[in-house]
Amino acid sequence: MVTLVGIVPMETAPEPLQSVGSLMPLSIVTQGLVHSALGGTLVSTTGTLLAILAWAAVSLVVTFAASRGARLARRSSHVSIVGAAPAAA
Repeated sequence: MVTLVGIVPMETAPEPLQSVGSLMPLSIVTQGLVHSALGGTLVSTTGTLLAILAWAAVSLVVTFAASRGARLARRSSHVSIVGAAPAAA
């Protein structure tokens, strides 16, 4: 789900998308860029940067958890094949 705040107005989006639109990364970055271009303060820029860093941290945790699960699943299937007794011919 992506919201294009600078390209498509949020008012034209469906109601569920409008309610979560301000939490999406592209919305946060767009609002931060617009605010900094219009002479925003350091406090408002810091809030935008912290929100982006929070998204990055959550994304990294989810990625590491998914890759660890895939790696463990692949390792367990490899061990069961390697450790199996040869079939009688």
